[in-house]
Amino acid sequence: MTLRKWAFNLLEPSVSGSKAARTIELMLIVLIFLNIVAILLESIKEVNQEYGEFFASLETFSIIIFSIEYVLRLWTCVENPKYQKSMGRLRYAASGLALIDLFSILPFYFSFLPIDLRF
Repeated sequence: MTLRKWAFNLLEPSVSGSKAARTIELMLIVLIFLNIVAILLESIKEVNQEYGEFFASLETFSIIIFSIEYVLRLWTCVENPKYQKSMGRLRYAASGLALIDLFSILPFYFSFLPIDLRF
């Protein structure tokens, strides 16, 4: 088994059915949930004053994890028969879920802009 196929199987529990893939999926879901809770709590001035540094650290950690996941999915998508033909990675990158993933991490990387893109 190639490294790419192994990574694909870890990112796609519906394909591999492995316990490790389900664990990774669960960890990503928990991280998404934690970020939603953090965003809600961050909107409360008193809570943000007390835990703002923690929220910023959680955001940075999450962006790193989600960026790694996005790159790995882009790299491994050609293991899916749907994306094996020509321009498979481009077709994957233009898919709805891949665009949602991309748009969720891009604001962090464009933080130098004078507007807050995290909506």
